Parts: sequence; structure tokens; C-alpha cells
Amino acid sequence: RTAWEEVEFGETVVVCGGSKHLGDWDVTKGSHLATHDKAFPCWYSLEPVTMKTKEEVAYKYVRVKVDGTAVWEDGPNRIVIPTGVEMTVEDDNGLLRVANQDEEDDLDLAGMHNPFDGADEEEQDLEHKIALLKENEQLVE
Repeated sequence: RTAWEEVEFGETVVVCGGSKHLGDWDVTKGSHLATHDKAFPCWYSLEPVTMKTKEEVAYKYVRVKVDGTAVWEDGPNRIVIPTGVEMTVEDDNGLLRVANQDEEDDLDLAGMHNPFDGADEEEQDLEHKIALLKENEQLVE
């Protein structure tokens, strides 16, 4: 997730980078992020992105204007090295967590990926991790 205040109504934010699941640097194939009134300017993924563990992946955030023009974020590429079955990359400096703590009623991230919602978390957690490990093994092959 990231924070990007300059995005205007109707525009979107995409994570694009050097892996298949981040579009292999093709903005049209990157991972689209979402936001809503209480979360803005934070953008977050609705679905998890699968990557090989312990393998460096370069990426950037891209603002896609209404006319389709891509505006890449300034600066060098960001780097992530996935170290586990599931992890969250916070590029918003904790802004979304702080906003959640400041709200009297919890910030409702409607649609944000939560694989354990409404189920026995421990059992779902194990099943989810096994599925991700199997998927990761297929990526390595």
C-alpha cells in the first residue's frame, strides 16, 4: 500500500514491477490498487500478489490518469524481498494504521483482502499458507 495525495477523482494507482504478478513493467498488467473516502490518500491492494520468496523484486507506483496516461513515481525503483508466505508492504509510512487509530469507529477497509474473514482463523491460516507455499513451488519450477 502507498499514500499518494496528488491522485484526482477517476484516476487509479497501479503497482508495476519486475515480476509477472506486477506486470513485468507493463502498467496495463500491473496490480491495481483501491482507496475510499476514509482511507484516502492511502491506496491498498484488494487481492494478494504472489511472488517468489527470497528473490528481490523492483517496483514502482504508477498514477494512471483518466485518459490512460501513466505517471510514474519519481525516484529510484523500490525493492522488496518477500521473506514469508504472506506479508504486507507498507509504503505509506504507517499513515493508514495511524488513521485507523485516530478514527473513533474503526476504519472500514471495505474490499481489502482478508482471507480469514468470518472463518476459524487458525485453520484458515494454515490452509492459506499451504496453498501459498504450493503456488510458490510452482513459480520456482
